[in-house]
Amino acid sequence: MAYLFSGDGGDSDSAVVPLVCLQPFPLLLFASVPVCFILSAALVMMMKVPAFCYWFGCLFCAGMSAEMKAMAMTILYVCCISFLSFSLCIISLLWVFCSVFSAFFLCFFWVLLIVRDCLVFVWGAKIQSETCSLDSP
Repeated sequence: MAYLFSGDGGDSDSAVVPLVCLQPFPLLLFASVPVCFILSAALVMMMKVPAFCYWFGCLFCAGMSAEMKAMAMTILYVCCISFLSFSLCIISLLWVFCSVFSAFFLCFFWVLLIVRDCLVFVWGAKIQSETCSLDSP
């Protein structure tokens, strides 16, 4: 597992954060892309089978003429392609949103580390100057 270390040389007080924790949403979306493709491909394959309407108990298909069945299959096929396009568009938008959110979180985390290091440096310098002034006669 990859880790993100603060820049203070890996001391015991350094912040260690797994990189996986910084980007949970893109990982989940990445896992959902194959599922979307598989479902869409299964729908497309079912559209190609002539007995599609009967598999799902579509009773009104039984009395249709060949032209009406072809039109129904075309409409279902177009709906399936539209579903695929819409799903991929939504996944892409979610991917961009989550990547931007993760980048913002990462930048915010780094700013907090810099502020922490600055405070430690200032606080340490203040304590050292007070200690030196107490030690001198």
